Amino acid sequence: MSSLSRPQAISFDCAQTLLWVDWEPVRLVCQSATDMGFGGDSRAAEIYGRLLKSRWGEYLTLNEAGNEDATDAWWARLGQDWVREVGWPEDAAAIIAQRATAKLYGPNADVFGLFPDTLPTLEALKERGVRMAVVSNWDISLDRTLRAFGIDQFFEVTVASMVVNSEKPDPGIFQHALGRLGVAPEEVWHVGDDAVADAQGARQVGIRSFLIDREFKGDSPFVISSLSQLIDHLDACD
Repeated sequence: MSSLSRPQAISFDCAQTLLWVDWEPVRLVCQSATDMGFGGDSRAAEIYGRLLKSRWGEYLTLNEAGNEDATDAWWARLGQDWVREVGWPEDAAAIIAQRATAKLYGPNADVFGLFPDTLPTLEALKERGVRMAVVSNWDISLDRTLRAFGIDQFFEVTVASMVVNSEKPDPGIFQHALGRLGVAPEEVWHVGDDAVADAQGARQVGIRSFLIDREFKGDSPFVISSLSQLIDHLDACD
């Protein structure tokens, strides 16, 4: 590891890197409806999926505008129209939305969750004075999600693909992050779970990449099985 240079900043992917994610919008909303006693059968799922697909272009445009209130309102309208077409009571939309929000961000969330190695690693990197960023294929809710799990405080910069209209492995999203950090590519490490989106995407702009695979049992200098290994690599640079 002596060939590594100490980074000025480390950027992280979010899904399956910092947080485990089990998000599929149709399944989430139908399960939330079932939990609240409205049911969530195949007809309800088909209707929600159709409405979501038909309006997705509008949602992308709202993300690029960077207005979280507008995207929240979009989800609310989608839910209201879905409930109306399925034939449930009008107040079902708000009740189901509240349940879905709890499943996403609440104390017993089952859609997102921190990996055990996430918080200790971020704390150790902060103690060592390393600047940190999140560069993720995500929508405008990225900051909200990081806040919900108490890790937003660690990141100087967050970049969501739908907001900047550039999705990894496209170089644009990495270049956007570099510009906001004010650092050169060779001064950054990027960590993510996808060999193409993260590892290849970062390398093509000159960023050193680490691929995280928590099931990895082999020996590779740039594949890690725990985020905590970043600390070992960082200390080896000193």
